Amino acid sequence: MKNISKSILHCPRCKGFKVWELDSNIYCPRCELTFNKSVLKCMSDDLILAIEELEGIIHPFKEKGFDLKPLMG
Repeated sequence: MKNISKSILHCPRCKGFKVWELDSNIYCPRCELTFNKSVLKCMSDDLILAIEELEGIIHPFKEKGFDLKPLMG
């Protein structure tokens, strides 16, 4: 994990550039949220959900026994 203070990647939530760059994600210590790098490169900030937010959406479906993997491509 690299702490990149001048990263070209930024947090879409707080717009801060002090993020921790992981293999396929970035973590914002200010917001305490994790974002997927590939999504950051192809979507505008206002449309991006954090991994924690996505898990919150998917969790109720998993509890009900739905298998979402076939729908995720």
